[in-house]
Amino acid sequence: MNNNSISALIVGYGSIGKRHTGNLRTLGVDDIYICDPYIDSLASESDLKNSSGVFLDIDSALSFVNFDIALVCSPPYLHVEQTKKLLSSNVNVFVEKPLSNTLENIDDLVALSKNKNKVVQIGYNWRFYKGLKFIQEILNKGSIGRILWVRSEFGKYLPEWRPQQDYRNNYTAIKSEGGGIIFDASHELDYLKWLFGDIHSVFCVSDRLGDLDIDVEDTASIILNFSSGCIGEVHLDFIQRTQTKSCKIVGSEGTLFWDYNGEESSISIFDSKTNETEKFDMSCDPNDKYIDELESFLDCVKNKRSPIVDLGNAIDTLKIIMAAYESSDKGVPVYI
Repeated sequence: MNNNSISALIVGYGSIGKRHTGNLRTLGVDDIYICDPYIDSLASESDLKNSSGVFLDIDSALSFVNFDIALVCSPPYLHVEQTKKLLSSNVNVFVEKPLSNTLENIDDLVALSKNKNKVVQIGYNWRFYKGLKFIQEILNKGSIGRILWVRSEFGKYLPEWRPQQDYRNNYTAIKSEGGGIIFDASHELDYLKWLFGDIHSVFCVSDRLGDLDIDVEDTASIILNFSSGCIGEVHLDFIQRTQTKSCKIVGSEGTLFWDYNGEESSISIFDSKTNETEKFDMSCDPNDKYIDELESFLDCVKNKRSPIVDLGNAIDTLKIIMAAYESSDKGVPVYI
């Protein structure tokens, strides 16, 4: 199977659906259909002209075309049911993060996935970013010793996140659709578990602190207790006017600091034995990780192998997310 012979369906044509469509074309996939009930207000004349076809719902699409792959780019509350429909029609599925806004019906999805033996990959694309892969190499080498604690931060002003759309109308601002900073910035929770292993308890404080017109939390501070003994701190918010994305890792023999600002990114490593700091340039095109995750997905489909970010990984991250919400509601740590 060559990329130019693959038939693809994009489910949800918001900003991420459009990005994935363009990236599939870059990778040589040209037979692309679009599915969205609001397609008239989302797609340009050029989008419609370049697509192989347009549908308002998945059932209509599946009755018309035998798709090889589908990319679920809809709001999180729709992900599980849409993925189940696609799997039932023997379609390989790429699902945007988070997997869902609830743990309900997850077991049914897992059972169906095993029965159909199709690829299901989740869009936690920071695992494909070269800076985090470099950090993983440093940790595996033990270069900064035993990991003691880590602090991760992400902040960006929500109205500037997707400037082409009124933020109040996006699922991110709507609780019932899977909005909120913890859901939407769950990349941080995912990559921390990927780098540092299992998490056995979560404590979270979250609230709506700013003046945004949303019905979800805009700020969260989360404490993670890792099974290794490492302690993690995560700060997430929608209210910083300057974008912040960073991670500080303190070990028994050194400290690593990752600073990310779009195309510019660097990692500094302090060696406590030599008192020297070495800095590494990790700058790259922000779109690279999106390209790489889709390239990996297509390779999994063609070679029938398991994806780097599979259902099990996404469910683990979803359990951390739900534990954070439960902890914030009850004011106590939640054990996973």
